[in-house]
Amino acid sequence: MIAHALGARRLAEVHPTVQAGLFVALALALPFGLVAWWGEHVLLLLGQEAATASRASEYLRTAVWSLPANLVFVVLRNVAAAHSQPRAPLVIVVIAGLVNALADWGLMFGNFGLPRLELTGAGIATTLATWTMALSMAGFLLLDRHFRRYRFHRRLERLRWRHARELLVIGVPIGFSILAEMSMFSVTVFIAGLVSTETLAAIAIAMQTSGIGFIVPFGIAQAATVRIGRAAGARDAAGIGTATATAACIGLVWIVFASAAIWFGAPLIVDGFLDLSDPATAPLVPIALGLLSITAIFQMFDTTQAIASGVLRGLKDTRVPMVYAVIGYWGIGLPAAILLAFTADLGGDGIWWGMTVGLAAASVLLVTRVVRRL
Repeated sequence: MIAHALGARRLAEVHPTVQAGLFVALALALPFGLVAWWGEHVLLLLGQEAATASRASEYLRTAVWSLPANLVFVVLRNVAAAHSQPRAPLVIVVIAGLVNALADWGLMFGNFGLPRLELTGAGIATTLATWTMALSMAGFLLLDRHFRRYRFHRRLERLRWRHARELLVIGVPIGFSILAEMSMFSVTVFIAGLVSTETLAAIAIAMQTSGIGFIVPFGIAQAATVRIGRAAGARDAAGIGTATATAACIGLVWIVFASAAIWFGAPLIVDGFLDLSDPATAPLVPIALGLLSITAIFQMFDTTQAIASGVLRGLKDTRVPMVYAVIGYWGIGLPAAILLAFTADLGGDGIWWGMTVGLAAASVLLVTRVVRRL
């Protein structure tokens, strides 16, 4: 929304959009915070052991205070991103990571003369680090000369419900799209556990590898959303096409590099996770190598769908992509994974091929949507 406003030179729209974003963030913090606060009861309802649920509650009841700060940081970080200034959030996150590590070391284990609080200390550390992010990001937006023109600290306008409504109309489908993808991976872990312990461990290696490979296309997609949003706000069709083509070209280069690195570097990747000299890991190695060869193909479609989604979000097109995500991941990917794993008796390879098929289906649908919108 901010990118569109900047492209259309409607700078007066930025402040109320940010204010609406903060309102929505804080409104979301309350119900999710209550779930976290009563997390022990939730875990017991889900069948966890009482001792485990009790220990988890030690963490949750201190970490829950990080939730509003985390959501506020997400809003403010995206304000900077919409202005093509992603470096400050990066620096802030790195600093917060150091704060978190030092606070964990002190509060969990009783170092630096602090009390040993274990999981409670971990929750406090999380809260300290998250508030460091939120307050630092707020300070940056208030002090940086690029953002002073908005006078964020001097103006508290009456909430414009149309901005909050538009945030939800655009954002909720994005949330469900991400949920559809994340839940597919979560269910995949469960399915892998039904095959064998070795398959579960090998799937974990493949997921970690694909997750690292996903970082770059995710960043490209975010940049595409901003650049296309600005061009769309300015009604610059050529600019939309140029930004889309640029993102696609960068994505293609990354596909070639990442897929080749995973394909040819599979033994090194497995060696990074496992002790190959340990006889206990010997049954796991060929399974992991097989899954990584599939991951090289998986990476192609994961990159494609991420960038296509970013392009469509820049056009404020999120509802149809949500439907495509559900179809690809739950309508095609998971059924294919189950059929290939158990009916075709392909085990872990079948699960990962099924996931790849689901990503391929989502990619084709999303790319088709992009072509139609341009």
